[in-house]
Amino acid sequence: MPRRAVEWGGHGVAIALHHSQNTEQVCWVNGNSYVVVRRNDCRHYWVMADGACVDLLSINGIGEVRWDVNPRFANAEEKQAADYFGLVPAGGKA
Repeated sequence: MPRRAVEWGGHGVAIALHHSQNTEQVCWVNGNSYVVVRRNDCRHYWVMADGACVDLLSINGIGEVRWDVNPRFANAEEKQAADYFGLVPAGGKA
């Protein structure tokens, strides 16, 4: 299934979590949920396969951001989420 970015919403990102299964917009790793959100610039951390600049975020059940993932400091769980979405670090190296 193709992976998709989510949009920003009123309280975080515009998605609510109703189950703990991977979808095109949500990746679950060890009970934590991750999404990607498109950015207007690539001065941040990640790029999708289509060239879109994105943030990789862990969110809670109503879409509030828990933390963002910097590839330079990503742990194994966060790297698994990045791989799920086909992300590469902006600038080419972590």
